[in-house]
Order: sequence, then structure tokens, then C-alpha cells
Amino acid sequence: TARLPGFHVCVGSGGERLLPEWYTDKGISLILSTEIVKADLASKTLMSAAGETFKYQKLIIATGSSVIRLTDFGTEGADAKNIFYLREIDDADELVKAINSKKNGKAVVVGGGYIGLELSAALRINNFDVSMVFPEPWCMPRLFTAGIAAFYEGYYTNKGVNIIKGTVAVGFGSNDNGEVSSQS
Repeated sequence: TARLPGFHVCVGSGGERLLPEWYTDKGISLILSTEIVKADLASKTLMSAAGETFKYQKLIIATGSSVIRLTDFGTEGADAKNIFYLREIDDADELVKAINSKKNGKAVVVGGGYIGLELSAALRINNFDVSMVFPEPWCMPRLFTAGIAAFYEGYYTNKGVNIIKGTVAVGFGSNDNGEVSSQS
């Protein structure tokens, strides 16, 4: 399991793994890969595509998401060995290994959403020189107003994160080992 100072929020790294037994022990019905086609909020009932009916007391809709890869946009050099994506615990484990092997390194975080902010903070805590690049006019634009974002961007900047907003990463250069390398 990934363990790294300041790296615990993104994917629940470092905590208790939530295996199916954990849910059962807590009295939670974990139902995966089931498409819900109808929700009756008044009667607190859900119907699946297979015709199953589920009654609930509290409903949490957690649809998850999928990682966006730079190769999806044709970004040059996006297949380099040291470009990491963070969605699953295995991704976090690989990232922690890389961070531990490159003490006091340099990192570019592509994305100014929740995970990008958390990862940038974790990298700074681990003495990395961090630049965060994102195309939006401010961080977390779907959640933050410009004013709230300015507060967080100022906080991160004061902690040493170089924020580059309104910019799209169009490519990365690689060295002979197939890794992205910084150019001073």
C-alpha cells in the first residue's frame, strides 16, 4: 500500500483497504456493475436494468470517473516511462515508488482539479520542485469561483508550487532512457 508523507487524500492511500468484507461488516450492501434505470425518491426505491428493486434509507450516488490520458489528446511524448496517472491504488503505489527514488526532484502536474491540487501538495511536502499546468482560467473551475480559486492558488504559490493556468501541455521531450527530463 502506498505510504508517503502528505499523500493520503487522493486515492485513500495509506488507509484501510475497503474490500467487500469491509462493507459487509459495516452493514453496507455493495452492489457493483449494476445499471440503475429508475429512481423513486419518494418511496426510496431503485430499479435496475435487470428488473431488480432496491430499497434504501440513504442514497449516495458515486459514479466514479475514468482517468484522462494525455495520449487521448495526441500529446507528444505522453508515453514516457515517468508520466504517471492517478486513479487506482496501484497507480498510487507506482507513483510513491517513483517519488521515493527521485528525492528532491522536479515534477509537472497536468491538471488543476482535486487530484492535481492534492498531488501538487504531496509532492511539495516531499521536497519536489512542482509546476502545475491546466487549461482552465483557475483551479477547480467546476467547484470554485474565481475568488475562491485565487485564495487556493495563492496558498499553493506561497508553498512553492508554480501555477501555470490557461495553458495546455502539448508535448514532452524524453531522454535516451525514455523518461521525460527537465531542461534547466
